[in-house]
Amino acid sequence: MVKYINVQLVLMCFVVLIVGCNYQMVPVTPVVIEKSKFAGDYPTVKLREMWAVCHQTISGKAPLANGFQVGVMCDCYLDEMRKVYTLEDLDTLTGNEAKKMGQGLIGICNQGQAINFMNKGAL
Repeated sequence: MVKYINVQLVLMCFVVLIVGCNYQMVPVTPVVIEKSKFAGDYPTVKLREMWAVCHQTISGKAPLANGFQVGVMCDCYLDEMRKVYTLEDLDTLTGNEAKKMGQGLIGICNQGQAINFMNKGAL
């Protein structure tokens, strides 16, 4: 009787293993690693410093501006700047080149923003 139960138990385990196995081969899709769109030579501390200066400058020019909105604009400025300039390029900009870069960033990042710098306030 015990031998009969052992045989049944072994057969049942064998059936469970066979039924539970899936013999289909699952295709593995290769993972494509995208190259970052940003120059990767900016240290984190430098990025934080530049973001903080941006936020303080805009908040000083528009004291009633929404802090979140100003933060979004500064994020855009840094992202767009890092797409074009490496840290070394940024350090070698002349005054006129820096003004031109700033005007270009304002044109890109201030689209649709409700900050009115002329009236020193925001909606």
